[in-house]
Amino acid sequence: MPSFTGERILNYPIDRVFDVALDIERYPDVLAYVIEARAKDADDQSLVAALTVGARNVKIAYACKVFFEKNKSIRVIGEDKPFKHLNAHCTFTELGPATTKIEYELDCELIKPAHEMLAKLLLPFNTKLTISAFEKHLGKNTPENA
Repeated sequence: MPSFTGERILNYPIDRVFDVALDIERYPDVLAYVIEARAKDADDQSLVAALTVGARNVKIAYACKVFFEKNKSIRVIGEDKPFKHLNAHCTFTELGPATTKIEYELDCELIKPAHEMLAKLLLPFNTKLTISAFEKHLGKNTPENA
């Protein structure tokens, strides 16, 4: 059962960091491994995300429920294929007007043992790449670069 925790300090305001993290439909523009992303049934505290991820000829589609509190936290829950369970949580802390700390944890179990073994190897690396991609996206979309 892959499990991973970490934190990162980003030199961007908390509202921008949070908004980019929650902008699920833009994920294919930010994350190379996200092929398609849709958000539906959104309200001011939750939404349902439908994602297709993969590379080359390998694609995995899944849905998850996303709960959030603006500029504080995002929690992702999934109990649909390919997962036996998926529980991810990210908290956002404002350290200054243009500095945000993100703390994240991921706990999941995949149905197929081969996928489970692969996830144990790739998730820590992939999580760091994901945060770096979001940070790069934030840098491209600063007011001075707009």
